[in-house]
Amino acid sequence: MSPTLICLLLAWVSSSSSVRVLAEIRPEQPLSFNFFTGANESWFKYPETASGGNYTILSLLDKSQLGIAISGGGFRAATLGLGWLRALHLLNITSAARYLTSNSGGSWLNAAFSFQDRVPLSSFLGPYIPPQQLTEQRLQQADTGDGSFAGVIADAGLLIPGAQGAIEDAFRGLQPGQQLGIGAWSNAIGQAFLEPYGLNSDASTITAAGTAGPIHQAAARLSGEQLQVYTYRPTGGPGGKTSTSKPFPIILGSIMLPDTPLGFYVVEFSPLYIGSPAFFNDTTPPIGGGFVDPIGFNTPLPEPEPTLPSPILQAFAATAANVTGFNNGSVRTNSSAGGPGGQLMRLQPLQVTAKPVYVVPSSPWLASHPRSSPT
Repeated sequence: MSPTLICLLLAWVSSSSSVRVLAEIRPEQPLSFNFFTGANESWFKYPETASGGNYTILSLLDKSQLGIAISGGGFRAATLGLGWLRALHLLNITSAARYLTSNSGGSWLNAAFSFQDRVPLSSFLGPYIPPQQLTEQRLQQADTGDGSFAGVIADAGLLIPGAQGAIEDAFRGLQPGQQLGIGAWSNAIGQAFLEPYGLNSDASTITAAGTAGPIHQAAARLSGEQLQVYTYRPTGGPGGKTSTSKPFPIILGSIMLPDTPLGFYVVEFSPLYIGSPAFFNDTTPPIGGGFVDPIGFNTPLPEPEPTLPSPILQAFAATAANVTGFNNGSVRTNSSAGGPGGQLMRLQPLQVTAKPVYVVPSSPWLASHPRSSPT
């Protein structure tokens, strides 16, 4: 549930097929991160709603177990999703919901909605126009010019086709045996839908306000130029003012094996963790069954390699820095993601030397795994 944002760091492919060199964050001292195992077990508690702990978001505990799901489908999904969220907001349902999930084009909306703090929610969602009052002129006025996502979508319609053309040109210019990165499309998506809200830095990661995970220690050690931290604020608005409560965002993606193009494995990106609750043992290495901190996603394994209570880290922390954030040679990102345009969100950019801080919930599971106790 990548990226960096939800967004991150991928190579840019120009129409001449040149590739921009990837930037890296290499702090002088290793950064720590947590990972959570047993997500496929009945005793597992998700960090944001666990009773006590550094990751608990208290405002979510007061909400009913209600989730909102926005489908994929590129511009159609982003446009329809905006209308749905506006309606649910006016009905006071978004403030009552605990989760907001999305896929593909719906995630363009979800990322901006959940992490932006530049404009009030009412400005972001824009005005409601009753059906009987819809005219071409009124629709033009729906872009209020004060940070409305409707205006962002309209402007993106001019930007995205150019990126698709660059990808097509790059494909035509490939030499035998060469492979094309997915950076052109991903960068265009970030520029179109995230840049208007200041959410498009390569050197960035994510977290949630009111929590105390390792990302906060990392941010305190690194300058804003080295690392930007985009923060989901459950009840926060522009300038730190209290705003309407927002649900916890979960952005869905998928990975696929090179030799099984029709099979895919769901990955969840959230402000507090990235991974898959389901455990898949038909891959090498197995994947899923837990999550890692966003700051731990797309990082080289620590040296010496630790003894892990599960193979999660093998798949979700790259053994060698790469733009997908997954273990080289085992999995790769699904570049089709629900449509022919490969509607991708960019992945975590952090490529740092990290050491793990294991967080394993107390349970009978530990009795059979004595070497997996927290260190």
